[in-house]
Amino acid sequence: MRRLGPKRASKIHKLYNLSKGNDVRRFVAHRPLPAKDNKKATFKAPNFKNNNLSSLQIFKA
Repeated sequence: MRRLGPKRASKIHKLYNLSKGNDVRRFVAHRPLPAKDNKKATFKAPNFKNNNLSSLQIFKA
């Protein structure tokens, strides 16, 4: 997998053939960070743009 993947939710849906109901956060490209001082290696994921119209409509009202 590439280090950088798509950040927009609609593009992640398209890449992995997901439906609208699927949680996109599970499919964001994660990159491993090296382990430090006897701790497990961790993963880091980018922030992504998730357009949620219902929250926008609530904000406008």
